[in-house]
Amino acid sequence: MDNVKILLTNKTGGYCLMAETPATRFEGLFFRRDGRMIKTAESLRFSAVADKVTNHLWCVERRRGHVTEKILMPEGKDALLIDMSAPLEMTIVLDCKESYDNRVWGRNYDVSAEKGCVVFSFAKRNDAREDNNGLSEFECHLAVCAQPLDYIPLKTWEEHHYTLDNSRQSPPDSRWTYAGAKLRGSRFALGFGTTKKEAVATARDVLAHASRIMTDEERRVAALTTRGPFKNAEAEVSRKCCIHGLDALTVDDGVYAGLPWFFQFWARDELISSKALLRFRPQLAKQIMFRHLKTLKDGRLVTNPDAKLLAADAPGWLFFRLEDLCRYDDEQNEKILTKSERNLIAEKLSEYLDNVQRFRLKDGLVQNGPQETWMDTVWAEDDRAGSRIEIQALTLANCRLHTTLTGKTHNLEKGLRELTRKTFAKKTLCDGAGDPTARPNIFIAAYVYPELFSKKEWSAFVNTITTKLWLPWGGLSTIDVKNPLFTPRYTGENNKSYHRGDSWFWINNIAAIVMLRIDKKKFERQINKILHASTHELTQMGASGFSAEVSSAEQLRSEGCIAQAWSMATLLELLEERFG
Repeated sequence: MDNVKILLTNKTGGYCLMAETPATRFEGLFFRRDGRMIKTAESLRFSAVADKVTNHLWCVERRRGHVTEKILMPEGKDALLIDMSAPLEMTIVLDCKESYDNRVWGRNYDVSAEKGCVVFSFAKRNDAREDNNGLSEFECHLAVCAQPLDYIPLKTWEEHHYTLDNSRQSPPDSRWTYAGAKLRGSRFALGFGTTKKEAVATARDVLAHASRIMTDEERRVAALTTRGPFKNAEAEVSRKCCIHGLDALTVDDGVYAGLPWFFQFWARDELISSKALLRFRPQLAKQIMFRHLKTLKDGRLVTNPDAKLLAADAPGWLFFRLEDLCRYDDEQNEKILTKSERNLIAEKLSEYLDNVQRFRLKDGLVQNGPQETWMDTVWAEDDRAGSRIEIQALTLANCRLHTTLTGKTHNLEKGLRELTRKTFAKKTLCDGAGDPTARPNIFIAAYVYPELFSKKEWSAFVNTITTKLWLPWGGLSTIDVKNPLFTPRYTGENNKSYHRGDSWFWINNIAAIVMLRIDKKKFERQINKILHASTHELTQMGASGFSAEVSSAEQLRSEGCIAQAWSMATLLELLEERFG
């Protein structure tokens, strides 16, 4: 069996990403507290190796020889529950730290017994070898409860080397970890806390109610994924995985962009994902849109709250998804929007379009700065500054909503539509004004504003662009495969391949949706290949039941962020459009 990764979440920000052998320092058991993502256990090492993994969505089942293990994170609890059909030994290996903190000094562990639990206590203190003072930064505790409690303290340091971090050029690719203890049992509850008392109470409570927790989790996930099943069995499995995976990334009133390292609310990612959320979490989708609507300032949104980089396309996606919300509202028996909320959308939209017209037009087209589109990396001065096709299309789609809500045509619309057609439609549909480089962004334009061209025109553009971007395994390169910047293999933290070769699952799914709408018969082969690649990666590769961020162009792989929200969201849209 390959080193299959399992990913579990508790929907309050915590997650468990583990394989038999850790391949990255981002694997382990993490909990979110006070804005910090805190890693506790690096790995759980069992005396029998897993030879089969089955994702039941509410839990993951691993077969270890004659022993069957079920592992899950209870919703809303900072805990992990492990239930096995027979006793096994489990070694807990610790690497307590904040997720992005790679300092090696000032890490202090203690192992003790408290009320039927083994408690692993950690204190991070500044160390003169890395910091200027000896202040204590934080403490945390991981309690393990089992009945009966049978353990042997180990308290030894081990150096672990991480192959994935090495291949991604993501230093450090090794860490000294702490083997805390070896335990034996058939049911374990791990509880996290900032105090011993809290950690012990959580572990004891989860163990005491383990059977009920497992039943509740199974029912919750079943209820989440039951609505609207497909007749196609494989598509139905993928649909359930997408819904569960997207829901697993939800925290409070938002959706993480991805795990394990994008555990923030990214404007563009959340907004692109919010249409899929409308299918099973409509109130959450609404909350996300209105949160971004309230933070829209001078017609601008930043990529995420901790970043200064503007997302030039995020406001366009915001109003495009608000159009989806208005349409959803109109089609449902129960209204989701009040009259005052619709008026607020119209007011903010008019203000936004006015700002675009005053401050972002150059030679009649909407401008964006370097690194402000979703292709936000730079390599060899390739930064997509200028006038880009999807930005014009999003603006035009927003003008369409303005007409729907106000009954008036915004004076930006006619001139922008005509100039976009004239400027971008050459022998093919250009990616940018004066830039004929083949990229997949024309699919975003067709997805958000199909009125820009006739179906016949779109069909010709798609036919031309796919000959330049198509990858035989069923994806699209992010740049013409004959372009000098094309990089066939994923280069990790080096940006060379990221938007110049790597195939992004979210844009592949959007492309298939567009092809379905334009000419299902003509593009049947490409649609089916994309569907197969996306669903195969979802169910058979990477983290079981989750869609990854990207694949290398040269071969279908599960790469980048292992669970990416918009990959699953757009795949769910594609599945609904194809089989719904």
